[in-house]
Amino acid sequence: MAIDINNVNLGPVKGRDGHRPSADTSSNATSSKTAGAEVQVDQVDLSADAQSLQRVEKQLESQESFDQQKVEQIKQALAKGEYPIDNERLASKFFELENQLNQ
Repeated sequence: MAIDINNVNLGPVKGRDGHRPSADTSSNATSSKTAGAEVQVDQVDLSADAQSLQRVEKQLESQESFDQQKVEQIKQALAKGEYPIDNERLASKFFELENQLNQ
């Protein structure tokens, strides 16, 4: 199950005093003052690995999961009876699958 951390809606964030803290995007401030009370603001820093995974995920989203043209060629070849089928290889793959299922 994948969790999309970019579109998480957690609702309004409130500090200890019940007020919503103001976001300070101009600096790396970890706290701000609201009406004389200091309110803590959470900050998340993603690791280099997490950032790399996000880039890969975006690249994969933009690519097709399979080659539709190749699928159509195989369908046509099957319909015409021209697609070569290696019966021994097919049986071997079924045997491997059966062994994996029985483990």
